[in-house]
Amino acid sequence: MIGTNDIIKSFPTDDIFADYSQIVEILESKGIEVVVQSTLECSIAICGKRLQAVRELNKKLLEYTESNGLAYVNVNSGMTSEDEGLLARYSADGVHLLGEGYSVWAKQYRNGLIRFRMTAARIQKQYA
Repeated sequence: MIGTNDIIKSFPTDDIFADYSQIVEILESKGIEVVVQSTLECSIAICGKRLQAVRELNKKLLEYTESNGLAYVNVNSGMTSEDEGLLARYSADGVHLLGEGYSVWAKQYRNGLIRFRMTAARIQKQYA
């Protein structure tokens, strides 16, 4: 998970995204299969306007993965709301996950990988 600390330090999302995509490209050049996960949202009560920066970064990451055929896992699904960001039941401090939050994260990750692998297999079969 990349981006949270940079956003807290007020780095521009374009710079964070550029660093992120460079890391992905280096990993891919080494033959590593990359799975990009969304940056975990924080609570609006803690992060304020920085929550919007997290969402902007996640939008860029999703677009990047779609245009480059990479797996993308949205770990925020089920743990956040549009109004609050990260929900209090998943975090004691509005930033770091509690046990229940990690359980949801793991489920989202597993389901995201399954969906990506199924889609990739269909595409490979179609063009074989």
